[in-house]
Amino acid sequence: MKTPEGVGLVEDYYDIAPLLVPLLNNPLVAEQVWVDIERAVEQTEKGHTIEAVATYRKMVETLQRSRDMVDLLGPA
Repeated sequence: MKTPEGVGLVEDYYDIAPLLVPLLNNPLVAEQVWVDIERAVEQTEKGHTIEAVATYRKMVETLQRSRDMVDLLGPA
């Protein structure tokens, strides 16, 4: 990443990703993440960097909320 914001996103990714990966065991979550990643890649390829970052941020925020709900509900 070439900007301070980009560097920050990468650093945040390495912090949060290990906590979010278990959510991908749910096929519905994994499918939505794949759709979001494809969208962000397409936006990047078209030069729509701001939109791609927004797509990525929304995806991560959604995953964090899902993780928070799992933590709140506790073990089944």
